[in-house]
Amino acid sequence: MTGHVPFIYRRSAITAPPRKGVFTDDGERSAEGSKSARPLHFLDHGGELHDALVHGYSTGVMEQFGPTKPVVQTSVRLPEGHPARDVGPIVIATVVSLDPFPDELLPPLWSPAANEILASAPTEAQRKSLTADRRRLQVLLRAIQRRVRLEVPAQMLRIGSVKGKDGWTGLSAEQVDLCLQPLTPSTNNAVARGKTPLSALEKPEFAHAVRSRHLSQLNTEAKRYQSEALHRSRPALEYLAMQIYGHFQAEILNRELALERRRSSPPESGPVELWQGQVAALERSLSMARLMSSEASAYIQEYGSGRMLPKLPQPHSILLALISEA
Repeated sequence: MTGHVPFIYRRSAITAPPRKGVFTDDGERSAEGSKSARPLHFLDHGGELHDALVHGYSTGVMEQFGPTKPVVQTSVRLPEGHPARDVGPIVIATVVSLDPFPDELLPPLWSPAANEILASAPTEAQRKSLTADRRRLQVLLRAIQRRVRLEVPAQMLRIGSVKGKDGWTGLSAEQVDLCLQPLTPSTNNAVARGKTPLSALEKPEFAHAVRSRHLSQLNTEAKRYQSEALHRSRPALEYLAMQIYGHFQAEILNRELALERRRSSPPESGPVELWQGQVAALERSLSMARLMSSEASAYIQEYGSGRMLPKLPQPHSILLALISEA
């Protein structure tokens, strides 16, 4: 058995101290012939298998939902004991995931000003050094993103409506969760089974009208969430701004000193072109550090002031015909 990757999917299975390798086959040998363990992976964020699964599921969702199918219709057979059996026969649920700091707010690696500095670098070594600077700035901005997300966790808003004798009435978020629950713990984890209906369960214009009301509520909730995110993350942003300012001031000072030392040490004899190139490279390095300091400070101010707001993600709506199995 070759080509497989061992992984742990439960945190409770992690030993103390953690194991870094595992023998998955009898007689497993390295190229030198000695017994060799395979690296042990954990199914979590950053792992290739985990990220591939998440990407696959998200791609599948986007194929099912979209502008051409704003409300997907399906019938669901609920096994005995399923908590949604008493909700109602026809339900429309609309969900949207809110992130206080989505990736769309992160700037590109190169700003126009940074590109100008890069274009002036004559050698590949200098361009690699400048690129490393820009990557460090991206890492710093990712750290800001993580801090905001820690202060204000992402939320999934759920709004639902159920069709009754008197028309459509609202459902609580908890009731929507029951309708979307796939398993029934009370009956040995029986699974609710969905199926695409052969014909429309509800006229599209009626379903779209209910969805429009949901979207109006979601927009209101999204604005409240964004306002709360700014309020709760502002103290952390102020602290990060001071840290980042101090970091870049120290970096700028170090580069200024390096530049001054090189400027004050011209060659006593021979061609000066090498020395001039070194001075120019240090000048570009200093300019990049100053630019990154300015960009990082401006970025934090833009986000903290509310002038940089994410777009509302595309909500997904589904019409469920809940059928109770006997």
